[in-house]
Amino acid sequence: MTNQKNTSILIILINMNHLKLIAIFVFTIFSISINAEVINDNEIARLLVELDEVIDEGDKYQHIRALQADSLVKLAARRKGSERINLYKEAYAIHSRLQCDSAVNTLRRLSSVPEADSDDNLRHYLAISNGEIMGIMGLYNDAEQSLKNINSASLSHENRLFYYQTLRSVYGWMADFAHETPSYGKYVTLTNTFRDSIIATETDKIAHDIALADKLIVNNEPDEAIKLLLDNLADSQHEERIYLYFNLAEAYRILGDTKSQTYYLLLTSISDLRSGVTEYLALPTLAN
Repeated sequence: MTNQKNTSILIILINMNHLKLIAIFVFTIFSISINAEVINDNEIARLLVELDEVIDEGDKYQHIRALQADSLVKLAARRKGSERINLYKEAYAIHSRLQCDSAVNTLRRLSSVPEADSDDNLRHYLAISNGEIMGIMGLYNDAEQSLKNINSASLSHENRLFYYQTLRSVYGWMADFAHETPSYGKYVTLTNTFRDSIIATETDKIAHDIALADKLIVNNEPDEAIKLLLDNLADSQHEERIYLYFNLAEAYRILGDTKSQTYYLLLTSISDLRSGVTEYLALPTLAN
């Protein structure tokens, strides 16, 4: 999550043949400079080949993730109490990045558990999730209105963070689509406001530093962002690493270091595809 034009996750449903074309396009553009005397040249060439191979297997990764989510839903149906709730939440987290219809169905299942009538935390989670999935589906005004109806003061720490993250994403998407309109500045301001709320609320070090690096990049402080991001790479998990890579690519873009930008965009793309998601942080940037 980075500069204002890329303030949110880009949701682009692209079939594998189109991804293949993107990889060929990227290879053509950057093969011109592969022979330059830069430390990452050989690694970039290797990653371009790896990206091409991963694109060929993209359907496999998505199928695996879909099976994982479906298995969680089936298991949740046989459990009770907090275990069932957590299984549905885990399934929703996968479905929301894979298939919106399945994510909506998972939320409906979760809303039908007995605890949904009495558990405020669960009700708040469902309300925020409904706003999130509307945003992912491109229903930005509906998502905004749904989220604005939530009393943030009544949220638990976990739900408040989720609330801030969702609003930051929704306003980021709205800013992207309002780029040439008078509303653009308003949505950028709201995106920045909720990013600051995330930074103030997030207790996980890596997640906090990803949000802080995002802010540094927006504020044109790429060197500080790069240092912060690189310091977290060794201790990061797969999903965290995707955002670290993408922010590094954006920081190097600001510095004009095209080779390093390409390197981290390729790492982001490969990691995205291997996650089996249908939302891609870096592929659209590589294609451009």
